[in-house]
Amino acid sequence: AQPDNGYGSENYLEINSGGTWNDCPNDANGYDASLWARVRGYILRYEPVGITVSPRQAQYAAGHNFSTDDFKVLVTFEDGATVETTDYEINVSNSGSGERTAIIRYGDLSAQCNVLIGNVVEGIRFSVDSVTMAAGEQQSLEVIYEPANATLTALQWESSNEAVATISENGIVTAIASGKAIITARTVYGEAVAECAVTVITPVSFKVTIEKNMWSKINTETDFERILQSMKAILTYDDGSTATITDYQWKNDFSPMSILNGEEEKKVGTYIFTLTYGALEDRMVITFIEPVTGVSINKEQLTLKVEETETLVAQVYPANATVQSVLWASENENVATVSKSGEITAKGRGETKITVTTLDGSYKAECKVTVKADGMDSPDFILPKAMKRIEEEAFMGVGASVIQCPEGLTRIGVRAFANCPKLRQIYIPESCTYIDKSAFDGCSATLTIFGKGDSIAEMYARAYGINFEEVNP
Repeated sequence: AQPDNGYGSENYLEINSGGTWNDCPNDANGYDASLWARVRGYILRYEPVGITVSPRQAQYAAGHNFSTDDFKVLVTFEDGATVETTDYEINVSNSGSGERTAIIRYGDLSAQCNVLIGNVVEGIRFSVDSVTMAAGEQQSLEVIYEPANATLTALQWESSNEAVATISENGIVTAIASGKAIITARTVYGEAVAECAVTVITPVSFKVTIEKNMWSKINTETDFERILQSMKAILTYDDGSTATITDYQWKNDFSPMSILNGEEEKKVGTYIFTLTYGALEDRMVITFIEPVTGVSINKEQLTLKVEETETLVAQVYPANATVQSVLWASENENVATVSKSGEITAKGRGETKITVTTLDGSYKAECKVTVKADGMDSPDFILPKAMKRIEEEAFMGVGASVIQCPEGLTRIGVRAFANCPKLRQIYIPESCTYIDKSAFDGCSATLTIFGKGDSIAEMYARAYGINFEEVNP
C-alpha cells in the first residue's frame, strides 16, 4: 500500500460497477487501474491468481494471423473476481490443418486451449454405395468430401458386424466371413456421416479347365506360359456367382514347370496336377508328347485311270513322335477321293491335289493326282459330217454328255457349248482352227477335250484350264 496524497482523506471505500477505479493513475507504479481500490487515503492491490482461455471461433483458416481478437482471456484475482483482458501474449502455429495448441501468457501466468485450423468437412459420401467381396479379400473405400477444398478430413470408422467385415483406421475393409455389414465413416470435426453396404461371399467350389490336355514336351519357359494362358481357374461362391482367378497354387509345388526342370526322359508322358485355392482343389491331366516336326508322302505325283485306286503312305517326323495321326483331303473330289487311310480312288478325268496334315503341329505334304480315261466314251451326240462351223450359242444348254464333232469342222463360235453341265467329253478335230474363249463357259470342271496333240484343241484346253487327252475318235 502507498499513501494517496492525490485523492483526499475521505473515510470510505468506492469501486465502480465495472470493478475498476476510474480515477486511479494507470501507470504511476506499473499497475493496471482495474486492480486498484481506494480505502480512506490508501490504495490496495489484489494479485492475479489464474487465467482461463477460450477461442472465439470454431475453426480458423490455415495461415491465419492470430491476435487478441481471437481469444477470450479472463483473469481471476485473489478475491475471486474475474476481469477480461487483452494484455496477453499468444503462442500458436498457424501452418497446415488440424488441431493446434494455443499457449496464452499473462505475466507469470499461462493457460492453453486447442484451436482448429483448416476447412471443416460439410458432407461426405463413398464413391460406391455397396461392395461385394470374397472372404479374405481387402478393399479400400474411397471417400468424397464436400466441399472439395475441405482440409479437416480426419474420419472415425465403424463396422456394424465385425464377424463379417472389419474396417481399419485408413478405410481398408477386410472381408472375414459370409454375411452383410454396414461400414460407417464419421468426420472427427463436424457431423458428416457416410455408409457403405458390404456383402461378403465365400467360395464353395474350384474348377480348372484347359483348352487342350495334350502338349508338346516342355523345352522352354515360353512353353510353360502357353499352357498357363490356355488354363482357366473358376471359383463358385455361396451366392451362385463365379469369378476367374489366377492366384491358385500348385499342390506340393508340382507343376508343368517341374517337368521342365526335370530329367529329359521325364518330359514325355501323362501327369496329374492338383491345383488349390485355400481349402479347395481340382485336378488337371496333361500329356506331354514328343512333338511332330514334319511329314512327307511316298509319291509327289500320281496318274490313274478312272475307277483305279492306289494307297499313299505318309511318313511323320521324327519317327518317335508321340502323335502319328494324320488327316487326308482331296482338293477336287470329282477327280479323286481319298480315304482316312490314304487310299486314292479316281473318279473322273482331271487333276487334283491330295494333302496330308499332321494332327500335331498341322504340318502338310501334297501329291498331284492326274486322272485319265481309257479312251473316249461312246458319243451320245454326233454332229453332222457336213457341219463346218458351229455358230454362236448353237448348242448352248444341250443335255448331251459325250459329243463328237465332224472332221472338217473349222470354227466353234461364241458360247457354242455354254451352260452344258452334263457335258463330260468332246472330240474336236485337227481341222478346227478357231475356238472362241467363251465356247465352254458354264460347263463341268471335269470336262475333257479330246483331239490331236499340238492342235488348236490342245492349246485351247491348256490355255483355259480344261482337261485334254490326245486320242483319235
